[in-house]
Amino acid sequence: EARSGAEGLELASRGGIEAIVLDVVMPDASGFHVLAQLKQHPGTRDIPVVIHTSLTLTSEERQALSQAAAIISKSRSEGELRDVVTSLITQRQYGD
Repeated sequence: EARSGAEGLELASRGGIEAIVLDVVMPDASGFHVLAQLKQHPGTRDIPVVIHTSLTLTSEERQALSQAAAIISKSRSEGELRDVVTSLITQRQYGD
């Protein structure tokens, strides 16, 4: 678990990450910036990213996050978030 965008980028670049749950609002960098960095780097671009936010996103913000595998509202259950992440990991492992 990373406590900042910079720490998350560092952890992801080390490898072995199956999926990333990313908030839009973080203390040091926006989720928009972190997602863009992840998708630009060859070592992290294929990691599925789930945006998990309490914000009501505009259509422009949703477009900016279009490289994410999913966008889940924090008002939804933790079980739903877990199910989405588990499904993405399974798809990545088995190529479904």
